[in-house]
Formats: sequence, structure tokens, C-alpha cells
Amino acid sequence: APDVTLDSLGDGGLDTASQAYGDLAQRIGPRRQLPERLIDVRFGPTTAGKAMYAVRPNALLPWDDAIRKKLGYGEDAGSYRRALVRARSELEEAVEDADIDPHELPALIGRPQSTPAKLVDEHDWVRYTLGHEPPTRPELERWLGWL
Repeated sequence: APDVTLDSLGDGGLDTASQAYGDLAQRIGPRRQLPERLIDVRFGPTTAGKAMYAVRPNALLPWDDAIRKKLGYGEDAGSYRRALVRARSELEEAVEDADIDPHELPALIGRPQSTPAKLVDEHDWVRYTLGHEPPTRPELERWLGWL
């Protein structure tokens, strides 16, 4: 449903989303004109992930190639499901540490227009694609001491 969020996505929703992703990733999307012929182009995993996020931005991830590969996932529906479960777990850990409701997270970090699912995706992009580890608590405390 449109109002389902990543933190409330249950097993049935995970199954439905991963099946839809798997089906969409195999579908033919736009055609590409080559000099001598027109070819069919498959949606593929990245476009399917972006489409899933566009349709359900509160619950699903705009999964991309770099994150998928860095985390060792395949391009299949089962991998997308495992990625959603991992993202939901990361979100749960973040809000538990902050002792807040998941829906308060975007405002807390100054991103009120972002969904928690998008924030998890951005975290993954910075951490796994760019290779930047989050600072430790002692590092944050030291930085704050400079203010």
C-alpha cells in the first residue's frame, strides 16, 4: 500500500516488493536505435530499483549498481528482498540509538523532505560506494568539543 513504510514492511510486503522488482528487472523497457537496427533494452536491476522507489518511496530503496555490488548482492529478487531487510534493520538501529520514531529521523537530521528509506540509501551510498565510515561516538564528541 502507498502508506507502508520501510520500518513497517512485513514479510508479505517484502515478498510482493521483491517479486515485483524481479519481474520488472527482466522486462523490456525502451528500445535503442543502433545504426543498423533497433534493439530491445531490458530494465535491469538499477532501473527496476529506481522505479520501485519512485512508486513507493516510503518503503522501497532506489537500489543501484555500486551499492549492490559492494554489499555482495546479486541482481535477483531474493537479493532485493535481503537488501530491504538489511535496510530496515539499519533504520531500526538508527532510530533505536536516537530513541526516536522512524518518521522523526528526516527532521532530526535536517532533511524533512526525505523518507527514512532514502536516508538509508544515502547512508549506504556514502559508506559503501564512497568508502566513508561514519564517525565513532568518541570522534563526534571530540569534534563537538571544538565548537
